[in-house]
Amino acid sequence: MAKYAFRDANRKNVVYATSAMREDRDKIFFCPNPACTAQLCICAIDGSRDAYFRATKPGFPHIPGCSFGSKETDFDK
Repeated sequence: MAKYAFRDANRKNVVYATSAMREDRDKIFFCPNPACTAQLCICAIDGSRDAYFRATKPGFPHIPGCSFGSKETDFDK
């Protein structure tokens, strides 16, 4: 689970989950790990939990060992 992601595949335009908007709900984001090819989406943007990014796209999961793919990892808010 990631608290931030990138809007572009070159990882130049960072977006934090706390700053994501409802309009971002259907957009694709990229894993913060430059070695990982996961495509992320924003989750819990208007729910009771803190917003976060998660890889939900079939065919674009986190690479094995990617720390941003672990449910147990909670990065600094």
